[in-house]
Amino acid sequence: MDNDDPTQPEQTAQASDAGLACNCCRKRKLRCSRETPICEHCRKTGQDCVYETKRARPGMKGGAIENVHKRLGAVNAHLPRYYD
Repeated sequence: MDNDDPTQPEQTAQASDAGLACNCCRKRKLRCSRETPICEHCRKTGQDCVYETKRARPGMKGGAIENVHKRLGAVNAHLPRYYD
């Protein structure tokens, strides 16, 4: 692949770290320098710099759709008595 193409964004090592701020920077919505063992902001403020290795993904938890279907079935089972 030709890297001289100006339309293609250049990928760097930092691009793969996008969105992986330390807990303190994430909480304060700051841009984290991702320095280890302590980022620039935590070093300046004297905070503990902790990087979570695994974060929960946004969205529904596993089994949530099945739970909704089960609850819907229970509601539907009770509907006929209201229409008699």
